[in-house]
Amino acid sequence: LPGGIGVRRKLRMLTFADPTSRAMQSALRDIEQTLGAEVQITALNLDALFAETLANASKPRSDYDILTLDLPWIAEFAERGFLMPLDSLLELDHFNKDDFHPAGWAAARYHGVQYGIPIQTTPELLMYRTDLFGEAGLDPPLTTEQVLHAARRFHRPSSGRYGIAWNGQRGTPIGQTFVQVLAEFGRPPLALRAVGESFDTTSVSPDEMRPTIDTPEGLLTAEYLCDLLTVSCPGVLDMAWDERVQVYRRGEVAMVYEWSIRAGVFEMEPTSPAKNRTGYLPLPRGPGLPRHVSPIGGLILSIPANIAPERVEASWRSIEWLTSPEMMKLFIQHGSTVSPRFSVSADPEVRAMCPVIALVDQMEKLGQLQHWPRPPVPAYAHWLMILGEEVHDLMLGEIAPRTMLRQAQGRIDAVMRERGYY
Repeated sequence: LPGGIGVRRKLRMLTFADPTSRAMQSALRDIEQTLGAEVQITALNLDALFAETLANASKPRSDYDILTLDLPWIAEFAERGFLMPLDSLLELDHFNKDDFHPAGWAAARYHGVQYGIPIQTTPELLMYRTDLFGEAGLDPPLTTEQVLHAARRFHRPSSGRYGIAWNGQRGTPIGQTFVQVLAEFGRPPLALRAVGESFDTTSVSPDEMRPTIDTPEGLLTAEYLCDLLTVSCPGVLDMAWDERVQVYRRGEVAMVYEWSIRAGVFEMEPTSPAKNRTGYLPLPRGPGLPRHVSPIGGLILSIPANIAPERVEASWRSIEWLTSPEMMKLFIQHGSTVSPRFSVSADPEVRAMCPVIALVDQMEKLGQLQHWPRPPVPAYAHWLMILGEEVHDLMLGEIAPRTMLRQAQGRIDAVMRERGYY
């Protein structure tokens, strides 16, 4: 940037510890030279990031110039006035929003106001070993039954190979697994209004914030996860995002539920048996459902509402540059495997580096990337943690499926009522 950002020569950024932040750290020298400032990156796990963002909002002045938010958090932080609206800045700079995936761009809006710019959009996918499936004469697993059938076929603990890996760690990780598998059976976690084959997340009324965990689809989800556990790798109930992809990278499992952003862990690892031998699928369909859905995840960059006024311009200029096509490509070259911009995804060099990027583009165009499995509503992080506690107890065999559903529904309902949402 000509002249750099020019405010105290330091940019302070709070972010999620994931492949994009690691790519930033790897490319830090290039970023600092471009911005003309020292860049201080604080990268935390998801729960710690939520807590620190909340704590920062209570201070008279923000400790950070840029915040990084998980997409479903936008509702809580925007509703509580913790984020600066960006519409006037976007209009002033004639910002090109049309280059962004519509699902990612829309996820950064709340009640018609833009509160962030996507730095990554990533769907949860089912990844599988094409070589193993080919040798076994199995078709790609497109349904929940086919996933279980394939996992049973490949599950050979005595040979050190297992059917599948997924997020089973207590709290947020397995809570996220439950709501995403719930979507495989056609149900959002809240009573959202149906719109055709989808559900409306743009304007959620109080009645639509009621939990829908204790439902027939919830029971199907609980039973599916119990079945999946029997053909999963050791330690799956302690696994979160980074751990599950590592067992897949090492060739210990035939399939993994994973966000597309982590495909680089094995696609960019020359010694991985999964490199160039991985198929990428949207999440499997439950019985009788007409189409596939993959939850859209990702991160947006936002400006804290309590930022010092003299730092706003530097913060905005930095967000513009960090989400530019040039920087997106740089992050991919340093290990990230996602882009929220069509222009970057269409770059032949980018497509050659990681095939999953073109697939995500295609899924976006087919309408398979959806917000409703992870709806942007206040208290999302709180009730997801509660759900993850109950589901983990189910996986440990401490409670029965129907008991888990009833307890999770009751606890989440109590949180929503306590906060006055209905």
